[in-house]
Amino acid sequence: MHAIHNPSAAPALLPPAMEQTLLFMEQHLAQPLAQPLAMPALARTAQCSPATLNRLFRKHLGMPPNAFLMKKRMDRAASLLHSTSLRMGEVGQVVGMPDPFYFSRLFKKTYGMTASQYRSQHALFEK
Repeated sequence: MHAIHNPSAAPALLPPAMEQTLLFMEQHLAQPLAQPLAMPALARTAQCSPATLNRLFRKHLGMPPNAFLMKKRMDRAASLLHSTSLRMGEVGQVVGMPDPFYFSRLFKKTYGMTASQYRSQHALFEK
């Protein structure tokens, strides 16, 4: 089970709908060339309405499902930039963002630097 980290309280377990959705998201993002996920598909996985799933995510994770999914995509992109020599467009495709311009804009918004700058500062390999 996933636990939520709250420094002022004991870890809280997530509702089953959230557990199912988080597992589904993790499995989806682990696939090569992860495709976009729509809210109705996530809600079907959780066996609840999109509004209920949105409310659960906001309550337990502090953000809606789409924002959480995008955060996970950006985290995975940063990891790939850190540990592989994939080109920027390839990294975007692997994390489910086939438009390289959108990927670049979102990466910069998320990390405050371009993907190329991030790689220069964090890469594990020599160019």
